[in-house]
Amino acid sequence: EFTIKEFAEHVKEIVAKVLLPLWNSYKFFEGQAALFKKTQGFDYTFDPKAEATNTNVMDRWILASCQSLLKFVNEEMAGYRLYTVVPRLLELIDNTTNWYIRFNRRRLKGENGVDDTQHALNTLFEVLYTLVRGLAPFTPFLTDTIYLKLLPHIPEALRSEDSRSVHFLPFPEVREELFDEVVERRVARMQKVIDMARISRERRNIGLKTPLKTLVVIHQDQQYLDDVKSLQGYILEELN
Repeated sequence: EFTIKEFAEHVKEIVAKVLLPLWNSYKFFEGQAALFKKTQGFDYTFDPKAEATNTNVMDRWILASCQSLLKFVNEEMAGYRLYTVVPRLLELIDNTTNWYIRFNRRRLKGENGVDDTQHALNTLFEVLYTLVRGLAPFTPFLTDTIYLKLLPHIPEALRSEDSRSVHFLPFPEVREELFDEVVERRVARMQKVIDMARISRERRNIGLKTPLKTLVVIHQDQQYLDDVKSLQGYILEELN
């Protein structure tokens, strides 16, 4: 049982950790899609086939994360373990807002050319489209609102027979071709290094605006070090 105060705190937490991040992610996409139309003179349109030519590591990572999530949800739903699903959905929201969008703002704003912008928009769209379908049973009103705003970007040929609401759509299917265990491993290790370095800065009261002279990563596994090295550009930029 909950007191009114405890219930209010739980609602506040859900709004802060789920609803607002999801809505803000959509609003960021909306803004960049509008910017794309303004600068290029035509609307962004979702094209799932375009991902076959996408080599950007962050795009491949978040798309692979979506497939891992969907595979996990299917397995857990088959075993009626519904309580395990929501944390993984929340993890994807966090990865989208605090990692993918944060690291790809310039690309989404069109600073690397039209093709790259379309790849980035396509990636963010697919993540949002996956999230609204996956979260629909848990947050029915917000997901339907976002879905209806995403719908104009979906070509008629790719729409469901009844596309009036997200609740008429089937659960998203796993796209096997988007799995990439190596990229998922590398980015997870990059995230770990960045998180640890942030904590290290805080403990020493060194703000992010103060450049670091050196950052030393020590690990007994050479593969771990190679993975971190492969993404050092993101680490150097994020940690200043």
